[in-house]
Amino acid sequence: MKANGMDSRILRWSAAFICGFFLLTTTPSVAQELTYLQTFPDISADSTAVYFQGEAWTAVWKFKAERPGCVPESLVAVSPAEKRLRISHGGNRFAIAGDTLWWFQGVMTRKAFVLPYPTDAALREMEKVRETESEEVLALVEEMGPIATTEGRVWFGLTLFDEGTDAVVSGLGWLNLQTERFVRLYSADIGKSSPKWITAFSDSILILFDSESEKDERSLLYVYRIESGDFFEVNLKSLGIFGERILGAHREGDSLFFSTDHGISLWRPGASARNFSTVAIASHTPVPMSLRTFDSVIERGHTEVPFDTLPPRVSTRVWWKAGDWYEVAIPNPVEGFVSTQDWEMSGHIWRERYWDCPGDNCFARVQIPMRGQNHSADFIHTPLKPLGSTLDGMKVGIDAAWVRAEKVVPILMETKSQP
Repeated sequence: MKANGMDSRILRWSAAFICGFFLLTTTPSVAQELTYLQTFPDISADSTAVYFQGEAWTAVWKFKAERPGCVPESLVAVSPAEKRLRISHGGNRFAIAGDTLWWFQGVMTRKAFVLPYPTDAALREMEKVRETESEEVLALVEEMGPIATTEGRVWFGLTLFDEGTDAVVSGLGWLNLQTERFVRLYSADIGKSSPKWITAFSDSILILFDSESEKDERSLLYVYRIESGDFFEVNLKSLGIFGERILGAHREGDSLFFSTDHGISLWRPGASARNFSTVAIASHTPVPMSLRTFDSVIERGHTEVPFDTLPPRVSTRVWWKAGDWYEVAIPNPVEGFVSTQDWEMSGHIWRERYWDCPGDNCFARVQIPMRGQNHSADFIHTPLKPLGSTLDGMKVGIDAAWVRAEKVVPILMETKSQP
């Protein structure tokens, strides 16, 4: 079942978030390859903060401060993200294991509910996703999870497997605690996906599905309206969520936190969605900047040349990451030279952001005049501005240098809303 929209409660969300020293507004420009900076896939919380864990950094949002910051992952102890296979509501506790839902009161098990055989409606949705017709006896396996509750109902994600044909169909289910009856709502439109996260409001259920298709790795966010029975996908882009894949989700009160392949989206009722992605670094102390190359076969055998200093508490955009180095923007562009032959061959690529060239040697070697001599420096994915031909080759303007990754802190910067 489809709907033309979703209730205003879900459409209007917002939150303010920075990871670093201050809030900056910018247009997102970090390439997908910079997942080291961009993604914080694991979300968990304790009584004081929400934690967004990445490859090397953890973004921490302290509730009282309302101002999160980044710290190295090794310096913060974070409890693992909750799998949401157990939940409490009032004096009741519920847990799921495979196709069984357990209902506890106090320390006693009140009842265990086992999913009955799939309904005809569920089997019809299964037939829609079969790639080939099969006369094999159906070998169906049905599983529940994750789990959420509202008054009188327990909600859960559903997955139905056919082990004979590898067909998969997913959906939403619930147990009515008064009638002690299950209800299933499967949809072939969800595709080959598995339920990853669920949360329940008084009037609607949000459930997140992770695609398991190699052709389409998008995350799917579905809404179920309790009163009308509508079950429909919410377009992430229409909500203003950057990215195509949601890596983690968490709810704190009426606020939702989504970690995506682009950054982090934070929502609260009554305002517009806002997104944050890492496009810059900064430091509390002065950081040396260098000219460097990607190999050691250069003039005079130098591979790293001191160049400038990044002042403390000054943010700078990250162009690229190579090993333990960030290529970052410098405050004042400099001039250099590339050979005329190299410019004729690759200049059309070097003018652009995110160079479309294959292989590990996708970089431009530029000669930078400094202190009376030329120094070789390699750059990647930062535009080279042509300034005219000279006897030394093509003169170019460039605004990049390299800093050591361990010297700086990544900053999650607020991004502009999508048009």
